[in-house]
Amino acid sequence: MSTKRLTKLWRMALRLSALTILLTLFVKNTYSQNNYKDSITCVKFLNRSDSLMSIEQLSNAIESATQAFNIASQNNYSTLLLESNLILGDAYSHQKKTEKGLRHYLSALSIAEKGKNEMQIVYVSKKIGDALFSAQAFEKALDYYKIAYHPNSNRSSDESLITLEDIGLCYYNTQKNSEAISAFDSIVILTESKPTSTIRKRALFNLSEIHRGIGNWDEAIRNCKKLYDWFKGENDLYGMALTMNNIGFNQISKGDYNSSIDAFKLALILSDQSNVSDELTIGILTNLGISYQNSSQIVKARESISKAIAMANDRKDWCKKASLQNLMALINYNDDDLYNAHEFSRSSIETGHESDCKEVLQECYKTYSIILRDGNDYINALSYYEKHLKIRDSILFEKRMNEQNLSNRLAMLKETESKQQLFIADQQMKDLQVKQLKLETEKKEQQISLLKKEKELEQSEKNRLYQSLELSKRENEAALQKSTIRDLEQKNAIKELEIKQKEALEKDRQKEIALLQSEKERQQLEIDKQAEARKRVTWMLVLSGLIIVLVAISFIVTKKKNYQLAEQKQVIQDKNLYLEQANQEILEKNAILSEQSEEIRAQNEEIITQKELIEKKNIDITDSILYARVIQSAILSEEELLKSNFSDHFILYRPKDIVSGDFWWFENMAGRFIIAVADCTGHGVPGALLSMLGAAYLHEILNVNPNITANELLFELRKMFVDSLRTSPTRDGMDISLCIFDFAKSEVEIAAANNSVYIIRNDELSIVKADKMPIGNHPLMNKPYTSNRFNFNKGEKFYLFTDGYADQFGGTDGKKLKMSNFRELLIKSNSMEMQLQRDWLDNELDSWKKHREQVDDILVIGLTI
Repeated sequence: MSTKRLTKLWRMALRLSALTILLTLFVKNTYSQNNYKDSITCVKFLNRSDSLMSIEQLSNAIESATQAFNIASQNNYSTLLLESNLILGDAYSHQKKTEKGLRHYLSALSIAEKGKNEMQIVYVSKKIGDALFSAQAFEKALDYYKIAYHPNSNRSSDESLITLEDIGLCYYNTQKNSEAISAFDSIVILTESKPTSTIRKRALFNLSEIHRGIGNWDEAIRNCKKLYDWFKGENDLYGMALTMNNIGFNQISKGDYNSSIDAFKLALILSDQSNVSDELTIGILTNLGISYQNSSQIVKARESISKAIAMANDRKDWCKKASLQNLMALINYNDDDLYNAHEFSRSSIETGHESDCKEVLQECYKTYSIILRDGNDYINALSYYEKHLKIRDSILFEKRMNEQNLSNRLAMLKETESKQQLFIADQQMKDLQVKQLKLETEKKEQQISLLKKEKELEQSEKNRLYQSLELSKRENEAALQKSTIRDLEQKNAIKELEIKQKEALEKDRQKEIALLQSEKERQQLEIDKQAEARKRVTWMLVLSGLIIVLVAISFIVTKKKNYQLAEQKQVIQDKNLYLEQANQEILEKNAILSEQSEEIRAQNEEIITQKELIEKKNIDITDSILYARVIQSAILSEEELLKSNFSDHFILYRPKDIVSGDFWWFENMAGRFIIAVADCTGHGVPGALLSMLGAAYLHEILNVNPNITANELLFELRKMFVDSLRTSPTRDGMDISLCIFDFAKSEVEIAAANNSVYIIRNDELSIVKADKMPIGNHPLMNKPYTSNRFNFNKGEKFYLFTDGYADQFGGTDGKKLKMSNFRELLIKSNSMEMQLQRDWLDNELDSWKKHREQVDDILVIGLTI
């Protein structure tokens, strides 16, 4: 599934989840209808901006996304706000406005981190990494890719593999080759169950390119062959041709020209069987021609390059045609065919003018100046060499300006990241302040609510007690009324009985039985009365007991509720205490954040001011030093002199600064070839001034005495240096190794001051030790230098060098490389051709140095007799 498709699905899921939450809140009536409409409007704007992005209407997409952003910000829709920031980040990134895009991406990341959503954090971090990678801010991109490569994710998923690939590319672009190899090897291992995976193909290609860049040709070829088998399984003839061409190119670098010829021939057959582009076919033919030339098959080399020139002409690719014509001129020049070399070189210049390709044109000028010089046309040779230098310096200046612009852009991205993080910190501080206000408001509301509840409880308790007392009073009154009624009824009954008794006595005294019966009834009534009185007393006691029990129960219930209220009050007081402590912590954090914010703003302003001042001064100084380098380059001897006197050679020259204190000097004089490699005190501008002085003195000494010996030459050079720098407060001078070759006698004379000379014969290295005396002030100034004379044979190799290579710090412990290791490197690479040996030594130095700064100027010259 493509990245764009994944992005679209992720956004749809994000938007759907946001709408689900909003709809749920709406259904529960916790969300107002207006807010719900706003959320729907926001999603519509986001959908519209997505559609506009897909048809590249970026300005309109930004306008719609901005409207969605405003709605989401006003209503605090965090999910939709995150989506708005992502779309704005994508749109600005497509417009190459990386700083604006980065601000929105960082805001989205802040929202994802605040919500602690790992999926969103991974997705947004990947987006930020992609934006920074496009802006060539590889180190910063690497930080965010590492966040996106989540430890809990499925390592073999397409998303994780793509992120791991991005991590490998960041390491590769920052020259961290071992880390890059580890990342791409991991991809190959993780995709073993998916041998046809496209990302596996890319990983194998990247591995071959890295190994080729560090000179590990066998490993590069091994990965290319794996890639070739993959293309073969897919029956992809174009991929097979391209990969076989890469295999051949690695074999050229390795020096295996016969194998490279076979590889390029197979690549041509595959390109004929498929509809590959002419550009690839031209490249294969060019590489085949170079292989033929290196294996001394000049006729076949010319045939291959001629075919490539014809194809480039048909495609009207003037830049490629000019480059190929220049290559053909060099092939003819090396074959001593000056006529055809002259014709092809002149044609390459004419074609180069049509192509407007500066890099190719300056090489054509250089080749033509060499051919004119060997044809004894020194005036035109100098004129074309000056044209070469002018274009070369222009290219170098343009390259440096591009590097400066890139550096400024990276600094601006870092500044944008810092400002956005500061802005996010300010927003978080404001959120904390709002949270603090909410906490204080809640605290006050709780206090008010508690007071209301206490008053309500007190009033309720008073009402309940009043009602209880009223009820008891009414019940007592009712009981008294009933008792009074009964007493009156009994009194009335007694009176009636007494009246009846009197009537009975008056009417019939003689009725003893009736009287006795009446007395008996009266006694019975008296007994009943007493029993009723006892009952009434009992009911009064029971009622009083019930009232006492009710009052006791009411008291217990009231006491229990009071206890519960006291507990609630204590809990509220504890919460208030916690809120006050949290409030105090927030106030302290606000104060710290405010102080840090002010400090960062002040530091940023000071840094920007200093940066602008330094940039202006740096431009002025750099322009002056660049012009000084042109002057120094003009003084250095022509490398072509080495080509005409030795079967093979190389010059490994890496100044620490723009100009160097290391220099070489050679000259043909009196039937002898004199070569010197020197290391002046210091580096940069001071060292360059001394190097110009040393070159001038060497010319002067040899012009006065052409037959001078090597040790006498160094002695005279020391005298001139001491006289010239007599008033200098420092011990300025140089270390130098000097060789005088007499090819007629097969004899060499060597003299050296502090810098020894290495000679390799039959794969064994011998050392011509230098005198421990510099060219400059020294206690043994009158002591002559040692002269070393001996014969040489064909195939022997001489190495002259300064101490910069051996003094470079690096490795795992950050120590110096040392001369012993330098000698081992020379012996190890002895079987290589000189130019390959130079590239190998250069790569080994980079591998040793890694990220560390170069400590000194570096100069190594190798010569094969």
